[in-house]
Amino acid sequence: GPEGLAGLAGAIGALGPAGPAGPAGPAGIQGEAGPAGTQGEAGPAGIQGEQGPAGPAGPQGSQGEQGPSGVGSSLFSAQANDTISLLPVNTVVSLELPPLSTVEGESIKLDSTFRLFFITSNSTAHTLDVSYILRRLGTLPTLLTSAPINRVRQFSTATTTSDTYFPNITWLDSPPPGIHNYRIEIMATASVNITTLQVTNRALNAVAQITSDPFNIYVRAGSFGGNGSLEAPFGTIEEGITAVAQGGTVYVLEGIYNIATQLIISKSLSLNGTLAASTPQIVFDPSTNLNGLVIQADQVMIDSLHIISNRAVTGDNAVFRVPLRTLAQLYNNITIRNSIIEGTTRSGYIWAENMTLDNNEFIHNAVNTQGLRFQMVRGTTNILNNTFRGGSTSIGAIVFEPNIASYTVSGIINVTGNTMTRFTQFVNFFCIIEGPTSLIIQNNSVDHEDRSGSSIILFARVNYALMNNILIQNNSIVNIFPTRLAVYFAGGGTFIPSANQIKVYTNTFNFPNGYGSPTDTVDPVFPVGYSNASPPGMSLGAFDLQGNVNV
Repeated sequence: GPEGLAGLAGAIGALGPAGPAGPAGPAGIQGEAGPAGTQGEAGPAGIQGEQGPAGPAGPQGSQGEQGPSGVGSSLFSAQANDTISLLPVNTVVSLELPPLSTVEGESIKLDSTFRLFFITSNSTAHTLDVSYILRRLGTLPTLLTSAPINRVRQFSTATTTSDTYFPNITWLDSPPPGIHNYRIEIMATASVNITTLQVTNRALNAVAQITSDPFNIYVRAGSFGGNGSLEAPFGTIEEGITAVAQGGTVYVLEGIYNIATQLIISKSLSLNGTLAASTPQIVFDPSTNLNGLVIQADQVMIDSLHIISNRAVTGDNAVFRVPLRTLAQLYNNITIRNSIIEGTTRSGYIWAENMTLDNNEFIHNAVNTQGLRFQMVRGTTNILNNTFRGGSTSIGAIVFEPNIASYTVSGIINVTGNTMTRFTQFVNFFCIIEGPTSLIIQNNSVDHEDRSGSSIILFARVNYALMNNILIQNNSIVNIFPTRLAVYFAGGGTFIPSANQIKVYTNTFNFPNGYGSPTDTVDPVFPVGYSNASPPGMSLGAFDLQGNVNV
């Protein structure tokens, strides 16, 4: 029959065992990073690498403080073995040590002795009193100590006797800072029945801890191994300049100091020869044509030295030079005094503010060049009481003449009390003025001898509107050349002075052969005039002539 209807589904059977695992599906998408874990402990240090190359040097540090003074122990002694009588009484026999210098806190140990011998007359009594003293001279002099000898003898019968004494003095002195001389003095103050009284074999010794004072340094030519004290000086000026403190003094003692190249001063100091027995000589080797003394510092003084440079002349070399620092700041407050400046180059070549040249002797043996050549000055320029000795080829003694327009002049220029012989010109004023300026030339003695030239020359290069004063007064001028003048205005520019601006007062002119040339306009009475090549408007009315005389 036909298939019947399907029966109802039976109940679900029990779960069969799991089949085998299918293959792994593809990796799912990576989830977001979890938070960072805590940092682990530091690992051990690695091996140090090689040292890198040195870096560039850093800028130099500032100068340290002045070091302490050097100390040395020295023995100083004075002895004499001659025999000197102390009679009559009050006869003084002395012995003195060379000067010793000390600074604060130093002591000097001194000891002295001598032999005293006497003989009496044939008498029943004799008396002898001898003074024996030690003095300190120099800074704060004083009597330090004494060891008198007093002898009185009486005898029952007349007798002749003799005796010998060896007195001595020992003293520890603590003097004030300064220079000291120690001296013993022996003198009989009483003598009765003494026929012979003699001093022999006297001595004075000093042991000192000698300190070199950095503000007072001493040099003596040829010395070796010194520390710069007076008792143990350096042997060269260069050592002294190196050792001296800023603003101190190098005392140059007698001798000849030979300099191979240059002596350069680059700090404030004084170079002083006043303590020398004879003027010290600084001699520059002539085998080079460098400048000799070069001053490139403020507040420098040169005093009582003889500076010699017989070098071949060049376009700008000189015995001494003050070089240009900057146009805005010149070296300032420089003084040269009481010295001899000698040589075959210019005496000086100068850029300076407030410079003084006082009581020097300039010995000029150069060929066809000037004595003092001023390139640039400011402040007060004093040229006082000097002697200028020229030669057969000397040109201008004092010349203000810059090489370039930026080298300018201002201030007060005082040329007073000088003596000039054998130069073509005394003062040559060919400068460029930067501010108010005065030129004073007075009380000078000028004799050209065999050198032909006008004495004082003013140029049209000078802006006379900036000249407060031009005074030429009380000078004595001798000139044998008939075409020359005492005061002469030349061309060389565009400026002219105003009426009566050049004051020429109470001078004495000795022009025995006349004066002036056909190319000049000159005063009919006095050797004063101007070049016919002067700028338009120049006239004799620029000269104010009062009280002058011709002889």
